[in-house]
Amino acid sequence: MAASLLGAPTGVYAQTQLSDWRAANDAVGRFLRGHIDIVRAENKSGATNSGVQSDRPANALTLEQAKKRALQVRATDVFQPTGLSARERQRQAMAVTDLLLEVELAWLAAVGSNQALRLQQNATEAANIASELASRMGTIGNWGADRVLAVQLDAKAQQLRLLDAQNAARQSLLALESTLMTSGIGVADELPAIRGLGARVDLRASVDELAAERLNRLPDYRASLLAMQRWQELAGEGAIDQWNQYVNDRIDAVIERGDMTQLVIDSSKVLWNHNIKEALHARASIAELEASTRNTIALAQAAVRNSHEQAMLLANELVPLAMQAEEEAVYQYNGMFISTWNLLAQYRARVQVQMAAVNAQTLFLQTDAAFRAYMAGADYRPPSGLPGIELGASGGGGH
Repeated sequence: MAASLLGAPTGVYAQTQLSDWRAANDAVGRFLRGHIDIVRAENKSGATNSGVQSDRPANALTLEQAKKRALQVRATDVFQPTGLSARERQRQAMAVTDLLLEVELAWLAAVGSNQALRLQQNATEAANIASELASRMGTIGNWGADRVLAVQLDAKAQQLRLLDAQNAARQSLLALESTLMTSGIGVADELPAIRGLGARVDLRASVDELAAERLNRLPDYRASLLAMQRWQELAGEGAIDQWNQYVNDRIDAVIERGDMTQLVIDSSKVLWNHNIKEALHARASIAELEASTRNTIALAQAAVRNSHEQAMLLANELVPLAMQAEEEAVYQYNGMFISTWNLLAQYRARVQVQMAAVNAQTLFLQTDAAFRAYMAGADYRPPSGLPGIELGASGGGGH
């Protein structure tokens, strides 16, 4: 009687209908994310084409292999005969260090952009699924054209981002191939893992200590010091002191009275000859090099620490939280507490956090490589910041 009140069918027809309903329900139940997984399955079977294809390279080079390849193809340049002077050996070591830095930066860019491309493929797939579902909602009349168009516009925007990501991955791979003078190579699927910085002596040492260490690696630094000392001896200590006092007095007059005419060399009041001029120029040049070295090291140390903190925060905290939030959204969706659009938004938010983590990881590894190479004698070549990504996503309402 109760079954009749609920409108449940009876008899053979009822059993057949109930069996069909259960089969259909079991079929849908195989799709953890409901409509999303159904559309994804349709795409894979060829019913719908998302336009996203993965381009995985066949022969992936590790960073060590890439560095070896760079040295092999330039063997006639990097190998030098015996009997070189100390300065020549230092110059050669700096040239090799600069080459290996170029390889490392190019390799990291290629791996990072390739990893970001795969994540953007995921984001584009989610946007295409949302567009397909929105189109179906519009077809059956559940949604108005404005809501359908909003979702479709977002899908097109994601497709444009995918094209950008594909171009970035391709360009970075070509740059690596150019550096290695080798075509048809591939890179690893993921960037190297990031560890803590507690054991890094170069980040705990003082700037002055590190500056002295780097300067001693420069091939012309010691020669410049010797040249300055020689010119100072020729000029005479008394003449140098007299010049310093003359400069201080004139600068005081400029600051106190604003009289710019004081900035002249009056040979009747201060000794000024070739030896003094060369000694002062040598001293100024070395002072500028030492100050620039200390400043660069301080900037590089800060950049390494800051980029490391960002990368670790994203990898160890934000990414796990985003994955946990997506998992919770799946539970909520299967309990019919949230809509398909909420689930899609949470999925895309997780992908965006992962993309931000990859960018931060790439930036740290390149920043750290630039700092280590600078300490080894190469020029400082910090990477430019990678584009930031908003951590979050929005979706349409409705189930």
